[in-house]
Amino acid sequence: LRLKSMAAMTRTLGMLAFGISAVCGFQGPCSYYPPLSGLRAVAAGRVSGSSGLFLRDHALPPALRTRTRSMRTTGVLTLKAARKKVVDLGQVRVAVLGGGSFGLAMAAVLGSKEFPVTMLVRKQEAADYFNKHRMSDTYIKGVELPPCVKATTNVEEALRNATYVVHCVPVQYSRQYLRDVRRFLPEKCPIICTSKGIETGSLALMQDILLDEMGTQRNYAFLSGPSFAREIATGLATAVVVASHSDA
Repeated sequence: LRLKSMAAMTRTLGMLAFGISAVCGFQGPCSYYPPLSGLRAVAAGRVSGSSGLFLRDHALPPALRTRTRSMRTTGVLTLKAARKKVVDLGQVRVAVLGGGSFGLAMAAVLGSKEFPVTMLVRKQEAADYFNKHRMSDTYIKGVELPPCVKATTNVEEALRNATYVVHCVPVQYSRQYLRDVRRFLPEKCPIICTSKGIETGSLALMQDILLDEMGTQRNYAFLSGPSFAREIATGLATAVVVASHSDA
């Protein structure tokens, strides 16, 4: 695609960023930074504003007209679930393994869709702080997660009746971690893995570690960037790739 001017390129990139943000169910960066604060979505499903980054009076497709806006309260971003109908997945209960930056980001995204999420963390004080303040005092500070997200150090509580597991533990600690929790994980419960890297010593990838420790009878999916945990958690436009051998 050849663009005739830098202005055309800027407008095209702006619309692409807005589209990705809307499809992901979050309001884009325009609502958080003063230079872009003029952008607004009106009930008629059109975008207007004074910012040169976006095309003015550009009609939105129907799929993007039902999204809600995130809002900032007392300096903390509160994520709101989108009104757009989500595919019926039945009774969903998600366990997130790991309470680091990416674990919190995954919990934020899932919680924004009002899925019940339990994060399995290492320290009781971290779980207590999160359950009281709905945010971490160590990772992606200042980002408040939805009320349907809770934290625990109890493995059985976190994994009991889980329908999906999101693995966010660093690769170098994953093998032993999985060995410790696998007896509590429901049979055939799918695992979505966000951990990236190579295990030192064995040179195994996360796919190898999961198959070794959790067996071949369950489905696995692997999520990768380019993305940053804070951007995901705060609803900024980002992109990820998910790969799996399973069609489910």
